[in-house]
Amino acid sequence: MKQGKPFPEMVHKACLELGLAPNQVTLIGDTNSDMQMGKSAGVAATPILAIYIDVCFIWLQFYPA
Repeated sequence: MKQGKPFPEMVHKACLELGLAPNQVTLIGDTNSDMQMGKSAGVAATPILAIYIDVCFIWLQFYPA
């Protein structure tokens, strides 16, 4: 990655590798930069509270809204 959060490159690379469009995934993160990254990547973003871990997951939406 040339740029980290909140730039969308990480999400776009994951979508490309999974063969999915950004509107087919949801980013679940625990920081403001996760939410900013999701918004700039064009994916749905959902905040979670993580106490001991700092991990960002991409969850596939089987039934997009």
